[in-house]
Amino acid sequence: ELSAQIGFQQTVWWRRWLGWGASKAKWLFDLIPGLQYFDVAVPYAAVGRKAAELAEALAKDERSLEASKAALATALREVDGRVIVFIDDLDRLMPAEMRAMLSLVKSLGDLPNVIYVLAYDRRVLRKGLESERVDQDFVDKIVQVVLKLPPPRQQDMRELLKTRLAAATGGAVFSDQPRWARMSREAVEPYLRTPRDIARLVNAVQVHWAAVAGEVDLVDLVTLTTLRLFEPGAYRLIEEENEQLVGVEFRSRYKWDEEFAKGLTKTEPKVADAARAAVAALYPDFASALDTNSFDSRDRSLRRAHRPVCIAGHHRAYFAFAPEALTPRRAEVDAIFDAADPAPAFAALAETAEEDYPRAFRVLEEVEAQLHRGPLLNGALLSATLDASDQLL
Repeated sequence: ELSAQIGFQQTVWWRRWLGWGASKAKWLFDLIPGLQYFDVAVPYAAVGRKAAELAEALAKDERSLEASKAALATALREVDGRVIVFIDDLDRLMPAEMRAMLSLVKSLGDLPNVIYVLAYDRRVLRKGLESERVDQDFVDKIVQVVLKLPPPRQQDMRELLKTRLAAATGGAVFSDQPRWARMSREAVEPYLRTPRDIARLVNAVQVHWAAVAGEVDLVDLVTLTTLRLFEPGAYRLIEEENEQLVGVEFRSRYKWDEEFAKGLTKTEPKVADAARAAVAALYPDFASALDTNSFDSRDRSLRRAHRPVCIAGHHRAYFAFAPEALTPRRAEVDAIFDAADPAPAFAALAETAEEDYPRAFRVLEEVEAQLHRGPLLNGALLSATLDASDQLL
């Protein structure tokens, strides 16, 4: 393209030089096999001559890019039908690449029977080209027909998010549907303006969920991932203060809540109300400091049963790609409740407590939380608990 614009004939001199050099090289390589003192070089003579012949052929190729384009145009005129070239995500290129791609379309836009379909976000493209000092007229001269797609309806976006999340998590169910409905509406959906935003969020959730499936609350994971992608400042603040937020670090709470709220404001959230709603929902104990509602009326034991980010022992799994080592897996706790005779499990737990008290304590915490989540104790589970109570205490 550049050669065609500046005039290909200006570069003829290098072809003349290449042709002269190639002819001399051929003469030299033809002499080598006949020289007895150059036996070592003989195997390379044939290779050298081939290279010289290739250079000579290149030097004789006088076709310009304009001639090549003309030949292509002739071939396209004979095509029965039209060639449609789709260029998607033009707005995702770097500004210089946007300009180069549009210039290329402009240069080839007059080829017969060829139609170009460009897909892009007009605002993003205009901003990128402005940084290259290219005004909108440049695009208007290239794009002859503009078809503006209507923005997706909120209901359609909500349904798309639901479908994509179900596929990404293997059909995982939200632990608290009313809580998710409000969380989604107030803390997640304000950031999802386009289907591409949903794709980004779902892809990030899918990667994390694969490592911690069943060990974290999906509601919290989606909300926290939303902050990580769209409110990185707020997410970093939560990550840095996470131990204090869940009570692992027992620093003075005197006015700390207010300082945390001020710190969140200093991160300059893109959607301030949504960011506050997300943090308040993730950490209900701090909702009042953020002047918002946590929309979570569950008591602490019931929350623990769902393994949320606000409970110590589960919180680190949301920032790492693995549950905490001391925390029992959900399957381990479920096995105790599902067993026809849970006595062996409690006996083993009592033995573990003698050697690894922290882990045994965590198991008992999860068993207690599970009791708040499920039905009342059955007879077998109650008997097993009482039989092992002395050892566990």
